[in-house]
Formats: sequence, C-alpha cells, structure tokens
Amino acid sequence: MVAAFVLLILASNLAVLALIFLLVSWILSFISGWGRLAAMYRCTPAVQVEPMRRETLGVGVGRYYRCAKIAFPPEGLYLAVAVLRCHPPLCIPWREFKHFEEVQYYKMRSVRLTVGAPEQGSILLPMQLYCQAYPYLIRENAAARRFA
Repeated sequence: MVAAFVLLILASNLAVLALIFLLVSWILSFISGWGRLAAMYRCTPAVQVEPMRRETLGVGVGRYYRCAKIAFPPEGLYLAVAVLRCHPPLCIPWREFKHFEEVQYYKMRSVRLTVGAPEQGSILLPMQLYCQAYPYLIRENAAARRFA
C-alpha cells in the first residue's frame, strides 16, 4: 500500500515536470520568434538533410547552446532543436536572408542574419557556421558579405 502511494506521488511529480518542460519550450518558441519563423518556413519532409552535430546559435532573443542541429542543403538553411518539441524544423530559403551584420556574442564572433522583408526574425550564426553557409548565400543574395 505504501509502495503504491510512493509510486503514485513519483509518477505525478514526473508528469508535472514534463508539463513544465513543455510549457517552457512553448514559451521559448514564442519569445524567440521560432514559432513565427515556423509558420512561414517549416521544413517539409521532401527536404533531405544530414544535420551536423549539435551547435550553438541564436534565433531572435533565444539562444540554443549545443542543442541546435544545422545543415546547409541547396534549398536553404536547415535548423532543428534536438529536445524541444515546440520547435518544428525550419528550412529557410537562402534568398530570404536580407541583412548581414557582424556582432560579438560573448567572446564569439558571429553574424546576425535577418529573415524576410519585412523582417520576420533573425538568426545568429557563429562565424565558422556563417563561413560554411556563405557560398549558398552569395549565390542567392548579392547583399551577403564576406567577413574577414
């Protein structure tokens, strides 16, 4: 009887933690702008990519530390978050990036890319990831800049 009561309490606590995790995930999606980008650039199953290892990047005001999967297929920039269910994968066409600005994020050189005209959101890529995306960006967008 006591063991069943302890299991019931443990199960209810786990359920509450799972709900809190989902709520925080949804709030982060809303605040960062991921949800707004997903409404326009949700990845279709037709886009086949081999995502790179987990990377650090930013979307809007949200920062995703070592949990973002990123790839550079010809269709556009592919972004996904490993553990957050309220963040559907994105595939943003290269032509949608409009403004490129070098920024210092903590001690990491990064490039802030704005998406859409009018601006729908922004993505902060560390410089090494931007350098990998640059060949695709320059092909579709003459405003893309090479940073030294």
